[in-house]
Amino acid sequence: MSNEDRIKAILAKIEAAAEAKRKSNEEAGAMAATAAQKKMKIEAAWAPLRNHLEEFVRTMNGKLPDHLKLSVNRSQERHNDLIEALELTMDPESMGRSPRRSVVQVAGTGDISVQIGSRSQTPVKEYQLQSLTATPDEVERIVLDFIEANYT
Repeated sequence: MSNEDRIKAILAKIEAAAEAKRKSNEEAGAMAATAAQKKMKIEAAWAPLRNHLEEFVRTMNGKLPDHLKLSVNRSQERHNDLIEALELTMDPESMGRSPRRSVVQVAGTGDISVQIGSRSQTPVKEYQLQSLTATPDEVERIVLDFIEANYT
């Protein structure tokens, strides 16, 4: 093989490698864009559910005796794959003991994980919802399950 042929072969390999890298970058960009769109869709579906949960807590606080108050707080236990993590808690002074808490985590997949229990014990109740299909009634069930877990 002449040097001229070798140069052509080398340049062809370089061009093929550059084309493969360009295609790979395009595919990665498309996958990232799809993932970002999915995340935005999940965030858009979760926002009204979170607002409903917070509103229902305010409604329940108006119905519960004055010494029993619920609160919803952003959890400090966040992971990269979570859209949001919330804690539903009850005023410990009203309980006379350490109250249970409810952790509501919304994953990037849209799965809503609900755990009701204490930090040191196995959860009293656990279940899953899906942010794209969950209803306001199911969100209210989280609050009602939490209240029942603290008084049973």
